[in-house]
Amino acid sequence: MNHIAENSGNRYEGSLYTSGGQDWKPYSSTAVYGADKGIDLVPSEANIDLDEIGRDIEVLPPQNDMTKVVMKFGGSSVANAERITYVAKLIKKHYDAGYKPIIVVSAMGKTTNSILSSADTALKGEVYIESLRNLHISTAKTLGLSIENFEEIEELLSNLQNVLNGVKMLGELSPRTKDTLVSFGERMSVRVLAGVLAKYGLPAQPFDSWNLGMRTTSDFGNAEIKIRI
Repeated sequence: MNHIAENSGNRYEGSLYTSGGQDWKPYSSTAVYGADKGIDLVPSEANIDLDEIGRDIEVLPPQNDMTKVVMKFGGSSVANAERITYVAKLIKKHYDAGYKPIIVVSAMGKTTNSILSSADTALKGEVYIESLRNLHISTAKTLGLSIENFEEIEELLSNLQNVLNGVKMLGELSPRTKDTLVSFGERMSVRVLAGVLAKYGLPAQPFDSWNLGMRTTSDFGNAEIKIRI
């Protein structure tokens, strides 16, 4: 399974995922902010009954043995736990109906903007990712993800912080580094969604695109996918 945004031309509202550290501390459900105070990252609402989400979903069975379906969900569709839950249940409905879905998911909500803002802040000598960390941890807790899921996302958060520390130390942000930074949002969100699908009994696995053999040109910031003939 990979990233997510829209399916068959229809937009779906999804949910959010998060990561945690060694101490699984509770986090506030109020809005938190990135380094740029204009970028809001809103965790899930408190006391939401996730079991009630998605009861309205109906899926027709595949026609003419066309079982493979690509389902892509954008950032607003995976913005918090409620939306991720809806997306996961939509995927499960397709799976139960006989489809073999391939999932593509974007970063959660405004995560990409927040990462870019954190990069600008690192250039000024400060590394700040706590709002990103809090958002993902609170979501993971709401979704009831496994410790393994928490550890995977925490590792990505740690790697993200290391790259930002490099930007701070060098005092420069190359297009290649910027591309690396923004990849962390999708890499975390796909692991959150895979964790939720696994909870629902689906054989879901997260993949980064390069592990599936996808290659691009070296035009960082405007790369194109290389097509093999």
